[in-house]
Amino acid sequence: MIRPFQWRDVTGIISEGGTIIGTARCKEFRTREGRVTAAYNLIRRGIDSLICIGGDGSLTGANMFREEWPSYVQELLTQGVCGTGRCRQ
Repeated sequence: MIRPFQWRDVTGIISEGGTIIGTARCKEFRTREGRVTAAYNLIRRGIDSLICIGGDGSLTGANMFREEWPSYVQELLTQGVCGTGRCRQ
């Protein structure tokens, strides 16, 4: 469900509550396996930056993802599923 957004897609949503951009908590992201899958999806799609919008839970998850990022890349390289040339630490 990853799709590109343009400015026109998010203009004026600052005053909206809830998950106006279609995101929600993901139980799988709480596991290492889920975060490795998330890393793979980012790499496969060439996404090199994330903007975390949320509260403490979102920021905690984003920080864990950042801290563990090199190990995700190494795991994907070791598994051979990241042969796109985009995987690097």
